[in-house]
Amino acid sequence: MNTAPNTPKNAFCCFFFEKKLTISYSFLIFILLLNCNGDPCTALDKKMDSISKDGLISIPEFEKISEQVQKLEQCKIPNANSCELQRFLQLKRDNLTFEKSNCQDSNPVLKIFIENSDSMDGYIRGSNDFKDSITNLVVRLKTVTAKIEFNFINSEIIPIKKQLEGFIKEISLNGNTSYIKFKSNTFGSDLNSIFNKILNNLEINDVSIFITDGIYSIQEANNIQTELFNSQNLTMNAFIEAIQSKSISTIVLQFESNFEGNYYDMKHFPHQVKTKKPFYIFIIGGNEQIGRIWREKAEDLKKNSKLKNYLYFNKEQSTPIPFILLSTYKKKGSKKINDRLKGSLGNVKANEKGRFGFSFITDYSIFKGNENITENKINYKINPLCEIEIEKYEESLLDSNEKIFLKKFQSVPTHIIAVECDKKIEQEDKITISLLKKSSNWVKDSNLINDLSYSNWNEFKTFGIESLISGISEAYEEFSRSDTYFTIQINIER
Repeated sequence: MNTAPNTPKNAFCCFFFEKKLTISYSFLIFILLLNCNGDPCTALDKKMDSISKDGLISIPEFEKISEQVQKLEQCKIPNANSCELQRFLQLKRDNLTFEKSNCQDSNPVLKIFIENSDSMDGYIRGSNDFKDSITNLVVRLKTVTAKIEFNFINSEIIPIKKQLEGFIKEISLNGNTSYIKFKSNTFGSDLNSIFNKILNNLEINDVSIFITDGIYSIQEANNIQTELFNSQNLTMNAFIEAIQSKSISTIVLQFESNFEGNYYDMKHFPHQVKTKKPFYIFIIGGNEQIGRIWREKAEDLKKNSKLKNYLYFNKEQSTPIPFILLSTYKKKGSKKINDRLKGSLGNVKANEKGRFGFSFITDYSIFKGNENITENKINYKINPLCEIEIEKYEESLLDSNEKIFLKKFQSVPTHIIAVECDKKIEQEDKITISLLKKSSNWVKDSNLINDLSYSNWNEFKTFGIESLISGISEAYEEFSRSDTYFTIQINIER
């Protein structure tokens, strides 16, 4: 899982992350007037979240914030007199409310697109797994959307003027349903053409959901790798253009379904198959909308037993992660804590077994929904002399003294990182811990590069899915050259 753009030096002042905020409003106004490294945008960026300690913004408070934003009009912040500023501020803190607001609901329009080529028929005939998963997804997302539109898609977009129940009935091979009536391809579909249609159709407050088997339609079976590489580049190009023009984020969900029907191989020959096959749901929209959906609904979506894997892509920079050192939890050897919040240790000594260990609390709130990344230690890079363990934070794990120091941690404790090192760490001057952006194993495990044999048709794999996901991933990497999500540095002073 994988994510700093070619932007001006002060671009960071315009990129924000959710934090637990405690600084008083009056202090905010004072800070906003300061010049941070000669760049007032940076000061505004760092302190914009520190709006109201009680989570309520009064009319005078909002007017003062608006005034500061207007003075710093060169910063990339929504118009201070618009509802966009209110929505922008609400993104900075959960449950933030305004004393008075005439702004309309900012919930997105949800646009559902189901590929209706013949290659999709096996999911519909096989069982209700496919339709059940779609229904479950839409129902869970209804609370974060203002309106839902349903469409079939292949060589064109076909709107279906029905509510959820009526649309689900149209996903059928019986009778003269819209699914059958508007078919336009007998074996496959041009996924890049479909992605372009969906991305071009995406308005500023929309979220598009594309449901597909995820199989590239390869035209030259004798030159598979070249065709897959070309398709991957076209996918990357489509997403680069959308990221540039619409600042989109993308969620990829892999589901399991019974499949009973024709499987079309890369030479477009049909093979009768009855097995379990993966299908994919791509959720695409603006960073604000997708970020909200993923924060609020990731846990609910993962309750669906047919959801097997997922990915979340967004245009981001390397993120500063708040942490605080602990005194005794998972302690080995001895140390002096010079600064808990800055990560400074002194007098580091290993125990009689030659081991030194310590721990710290972090706030991984911005990674909510991506626990498969943050909680897997193979995704971390640390000094060769050390190793780490990651566990979810529970207050009961800490003794009374630790809880006193924890009051200094002005963020939301989510995880505890325990570090254990060899005695040689006593001679080092720092320990660095980085969360790496790595490819997900499930993508490789789900990939087929050749599907001409009987065993391939029946495997729980998808032809070319690694190229498809790589095209999307590399598009986001074009805007984010860092190979880490964050780096935490613990200094060892002598």
